[in-house]
Amino acid sequence: MHRSSVLALLHPMKDSAAEHAECWLAAAWNPRNMHFSTSLRTMIVVVAFLVTGCRAHHHRSDADLDENFKEHRPAINALLLMAQQDSHMARIAPDFTWLTTDVSWPRENIGISAERWSEYRRLFKETGIELGISRPEGSETIFFIVSATGLVTGGSDKGYAFSSEPLLPVLRSLDNGPQELKSGQPGYRPMDDGWYIYYRWDD
Repeated sequence: MHRSSVLALLHPMKDSAAEHAECWLAAAWNPRNMHFSTSLRTMIVVVAFLVTGCRAHHHRSDADLDENFKEHRPAINALLLMAQQDSHMARIAPDFTWLTTDVSWPRENIGISAERWSEYRRLFKETGIELGISRPEGSETIFFIVSATGLVTGGSDKGYAFSSEPLLPVLRSLDNGPQELKSGQPGYRPMDDGWYIYYRWDD
């Protein structure tokens, strides 16, 4: 990973973003694309701890996410359409983006126009999808990350997922961190029309 990307991970964020720095790190972590040395990963964990003050951040319940989805369905569908159109983007967050071909940050080419990125940010705020969207390599599933907790190693995230194909495993509840899930394996609770609530943890 480039030095500039590491600095972007550790850059102190202002206002409410600072309170969720550890969440940002957990959601941004992708072992396929980032090859950290042990010492570098340790440094990031330590600095992130100092920056964030180890603030707790709990996931919203399934019932709360269900209600939020119903309340903001048109805006969430608008985000889905935009994400499908921007298939060259692997990650779009309020404060950084990844291309499918380049995950360095900062970089000159953010992949979308400034106006479009502002519209993403507006919709993220409106829908409560605080950490943006993610499209795993080689997958058509799009994740809409509502919350994440933990640091670079040992964290979890929860939100919505959309797929035109059925997703597995399906679980009755994603509250309280289902024990049957393996590290890095999302679990899903179906809603409707290809939409799911998802939960994922990583050690």
